[in-house]
Amino acid sequence: MKCYLEVADIVLKVQKIEQIKELLQKVLEDIDSTKNKCTLWIEEKENLSYTEIKEYIRDKSSEILRNYFTTAGINIGQLADSSQSSEPSAEENRTIPFSTSSSSCFDYQSLQDKYDTLSSNVSSQSKQFKKLKRKLKDQETNNEFLEEKILKVTQDLEGKFVDFSKNCTQELHLASCFMSQLQTQCQTLTTEFKENEEKQDTKINALSKRTEEVEQTFQENNKTTENFLQKQEFLAKALEHINILEKEVIEVKENQYKQFKSVQTIEKEMKVKRLKKISEFICKETGIFDVPCVAACHHIIGHHEQQISEGGEADLYNQLVD
Repeated sequence: MKCYLEVADIVLKVQKIEQIKELLQKVLEDIDSTKNKCTLWIEEKENLSYTEIKEYIRDKSSEILRNYFTTAGINIGQLADSSQSSEPSAEENRTIPFSTSSSSCFDYQSLQDKYDTLSSNVSSQSKQFKKLKRKLKDQETNNEFLEEKILKVTQDLEGKFVDFSKNCTQELHLASCFMSQLQTQCQTLTTEFKENEEKQDTKINALSKRTEEVEQTFQENNKTTENFLQKQEFLAKALEHINILEKEVIEVKENQYKQFKSVQTIEKEMKVKRLKKISEFICKETGIFDVPCVAACHHIIGHHEQQISEGGEADLYNQLVD
């Protein structure tokens, strides 16, 4: 015979266990969902960044542990309170009979074993909960330290970024000034290039005109050269003819000289013959004897070998006058 209150108490505890099971199932579902999301992120099917997924894991882990240990603590307290408050007195046991059979005793014993096992598990889990709570506090302390460190690093990075932005602004300003100078120089160079191009075109036009003039002059020079060559050929032929004539003239002169020499030789021979003859009147200039002087005789009167008589001089004078 079992007491009705004992059975009711056990039923309530079983209901609590069922509630704990449901809560644990929710915790497992949360764990599975978190795990699936992390798997999707690893497979690049989630668009979250590394920092975001890391914060998500941290938040979900804290939430799961917090819910689990909060629920476990409440249920453990309720089970302990109910076990202390729901124990029936001996009188109640005596006044409220409960018929049982061998099967109900076996069920009660199995429930008692499960309860003992659950109590031991709850106690061990409470110890683990305390350990995890301490670890959670340490983790929170580490998180605070990391947050301070991250804040300092962020501030340093912000300061460096501000300096970098200032330097970039200065460099951009210098670059804009340099680009404006380059643009001005490019415009100046473009203007100078156009002017030089115009000057070059003018020079090319002048050079083309000068080239045409030179070509015309060259053609005229070619014509003049051709004429000169023709004249030179004519002069060469004329010189050849002149050389031939000179040779002929030299031959003629040589012949005349030979003839003159022969005549002189003959005259000298005749003169010698004449001088050998006795003559009253001989002209030394002509060498002719027995002939009175003529107008072509260049001798001087009184230079004759013989003395000329007065009558003969008068005759000579008359002859010269005639």
